[in-house]
Amino acid sequence: MSLDQSSKLIDVLPNIDIVITMGCNVNCPNILSKHREDWGLDDPTGLCEEEFIKTAKKIEEKVKELSYRILEKKINL
Repeated sequence: MSLDQSSKLIDVLPNIDIVITMGCNVNCPNILSKHREDWGLDDPTGLCEEEFIKTAKKIEEKVKELSYRILEKKINL
């Protein structure tokens, strides 16, 4: 991904369908999108590897669930 992607200013992003914020007690920029969700995950920084794995598994579950909702047209895009 790093070979063909680079950081972009918010005002030069293309139209965005879905924005996911992770929670983690971090202020995310307001990016206009058709659908937005906050997954309210805890930041595992500074915790043991097991906590990183738990967080990664939660993200995987949420991505699968989001994919299902998109395919079932439960999210209006």
